[in-house]
Amino acid sequence: MRLSELQGAFRDHLLGGDASPTLTARVLEDGIPVARRLAVYRNNVGHALMEALGAAYPAVRRLVGEDFFAAVARDYTRAHPPTRGTLIGYGEGFADYLDKLPAAARLPYLADVARLERAWLVAYHAPDAAPLQASDLAHLPPETLPALRLRLHPSAQLLATHHPVREIWAVNRQPGPVPAMRLGEDPDYFLIIRPRLEVRIRPLSAGEYTFLRALMDDATLTEAFEAALAVAPDLDLQTHLHRHLTGGSFAGWQAPPREGDNRP
Repeated sequence: MRLSELQGAFRDHLLGGDASPTLTARVLEDGIPVARRLAVYRNNVGHALMEALGAAYPAVRRLVGEDFFAAVARDYTRAHPPTRGTLIGYGEGFADYLDKLPAAARLPYLADVARLERAWLVAYHAPDAAPLQASDLAHLPPETLPALRLRLHPSAQLLATHHPVREIWAVNRQPGPVPAMRLGEDPDYFLIIRPRLEVRIRPLSAGEYTFLRALMDDATLTEAFEAALAVAPDLDLQTHLHRHLTGGSFAGWQAPPREGDNRP
């Protein structure tokens, strides 16, 4: 057996598979049964992955309780082992996993709480970037503004939900009793962002959310505004644009090409 094959067999066993005969044949007992030797490593890996998942989703962990979370995390980590050499960012598909988990159906907001926690974590670890200021755009000719593309800050994450996830997330990250909450039916929209030192969760209107989502998808200022107007006809672009410029929502811009720039 080549070294790579032996390493693969060891990895598969650590992540929940049975120990193959070719693997056990290469483990020395040295006074301790092979199965017990392998179990030590397997338990340590399983515990480390579950703790990494719990650290990334503390509110979810508290909502479902330690025993339920441990069982779900064990199944998730076996089905979705790490694919990178670091556990930072591990569990990126956990919210979708919860969405499809029958045992979690009693908590219809659980997957969206996980999405908020994931967005918070991504924003926290995102690269730093200087927020775009209104003065940075002041020198642009007015006629170029409609075709301008604003770049959201690298930490910016957008979330749409029908549950009060910000409140659920906040109270379940703190010690003490959890107050009763009324679950709404109207959609909520959020921008999760770290323009400076601290991650912020900012509520958005439906029009703002649509506007920022369009910009995130590389729309021009005009295209994004038109998409937002289709959702919120009374949206005041100037007010919301000023709000997001002063709040650090953007980190750059791309001006439209000037006439003749594409000529050979």
